[in-house]
Amino acid sequence: MQKRMLAVAGTGLAVLLVTVGCGGDETASTSSGTWMAKLSGSNMWLAVTVDGDEAAAFVCGSEDKLTTHTRWLVGASDSPLEADGWSLSLDLESAKASLEGPGAADSFPDVALSEAKGPLAGLYTAFDSGCQDGVIIFSASEDGMQVDALGAWCSAAGDFSQVTPILPWGKAAKFMAQYELAGATQSFEVAVAAPSSIDP
Repeated sequence: MQKRMLAVAGTGLAVLLVTVGCGGDETASTSSGTWMAKLSGSNMWLAVTVDGDEAAAFVCGSEDKLTTHTRWLVGASDSPLEADGWSLSLDLESAKASLEGPGAADSFPDVALSEAKGPLAGLYTAFDSGCQDGVIIFSASEDGMQVDALGAWCSAAGDFSQVTPILPWGKAAKFMAQYELAGATQSFEVAVAAPSSIDP
């Protein structure tokens, strides 16, 4: 079942640190890891995390796309990830993706993916207040004080809010984030996302 979420404008987001295989296995470099993209001509970001034959993708919209386009897609890594009229096809060996939405303006047939690298870059998540939250960190400074990120918090009751990290984070696989709800600041913990941790 789909949980709608609100995307964060220019603040804390999800990170997954990538483990790249080496040696004779040509598929090892794409068997696990996280890839990201800012969707050209839109105010949406995409992050994909893969663990063997499982994959989860977080489409994070901002501004007018916050509640309508932010979503999780989960499925087998060698098949399109589909839900509610959305479909994401992956070609990780070529670092490409194709995202198709229900509207004509929601088509991104040639998405260039970047592998998550550097401190904190990647995809994070939390299941808080009955809803699956997401944070994408596209890049961050070594001390975690400067970030290029987008994220969203939501609740089962239909509440949405932007997400910001509580700085500094350090280099842990988890960090605290916060959002505003009914005039009060709330905090929650997000962790590196894995396909098995996502309940869309």
